[in-house]
Amino acid sequence: MKQLTILLIGILTILSSCDNEIDSFEIDYKYEYFPLSIGNSITYNVDSITYSSLSGGSILKDSASYELRETVTDTFRDNTNRLIYEIERERRDSATMPWNLEDVIAVHQSQTQLEWAENNRRFLKMLYPLQVEEAWNGNLYFDETELVPINGEVIELFKGWESNLAELDIPMTVGNFSSDSTLTIYHANAENLIELRLVKEIYAKNIGLIHQEIMILDTQCITDCIGQTWEEKAEKGFILRKTIQN
Repeated sequence: MKQLTILLIGILTILSSCDNEIDSFEIDYKYEYFPLSIGNSITYNVDSITYSSLSGGSILKDSASYELRETVTDTFRDNTNRLIYEIERERRDSATMPWNLEDVIAVHQSQTQLEWAENNRRFLKMLYPLQVEEAWNGNLYFDETELVPINGEVIELFKGWESNLAELDIPMTVGNFSSDSTLTIYHANAENLIELRLVKEIYAKNIGLIHQEIMILDTQCITDCIGQTWEEKAEKGFILRKTIQN
């Protein structure tokens, strides 16, 4: 009987120890890669090229460089009582010009995902906890087959998108900005002979987005364009590169 009592005490001690370990275990969701606090602001340098066809078959390439500033300015509750953060996006064409409001973005960060609403489309930007090689449908909440007008042309902008977390907690330098911990997400990374869909975003811990590259390009030039880059052979679409200022 005494031996049985000792055995039971031992089992209870082990179970109690296991419970304490489970209670003390905390999941690292890594929310700090997208910090949300009123007053947070990031300024970016942006370079863009848009492509469109002209009569006679020639292609117009329209380039622009400017600055964007994104600032968390307010919060509100939506019709389901979710907390929404408002981010004001401002633009200026040079450092000597005043800022002009361009857009207001709505962001919701729940325990399991980050939603970004822009131009009447709600993107699923991240899934928590962040994990390498995690894949998801970032365009879940809107019609990804819609034709989007770009500089007088229409294009299947969201064709072939699939979000994937490619790298996590990696040191990286982007332009003049360096961070010990970054993550890289591809929201699109597909191409064939006539289409390229590339959307790449890099985030730094405790900062947020530090670099974005978008290449949405179409062409019908195949045989005559062998060996050319997409920037050389594109006939419609756009390229946008956005990098944090240091």
